[in-house]
Amino acid sequence: MFRVVRRDGLEQASLRTVAAEAGLAIGSVRHSFGGQADIMIFAMRTFAELLPLDDERREEAEVWPAFAVGARTRPELRPLAREMHDDLRAGD
Repeated sequence: MFRVVRRDGLEQASLRTVAAEAGLAIGSVRHSFGGQADIMIFAMRTFAELLPLDDERREEAEVWPAFAVGARTRPELRPLAREMHDDLRAGD
């Protein structure tokens, strides 16, 4: 998911493109996620730290703004984005 968002943007991170990036059949991805919003919420929950201390966390730090901006137009992402923002401000 992060590679797709980083390369193509949040709106291009559909179940189909994420499945293709992972080398999976779309059916296997649909088995776990009901739609684009579900996979975005899952990806948002996997952010570890936003300090770019290694390659994985650097990639997360680069794509986090796309999710934060996406939450402004996608109501289903807003509660999680607000929770993560509050946690970052509190230092959790």
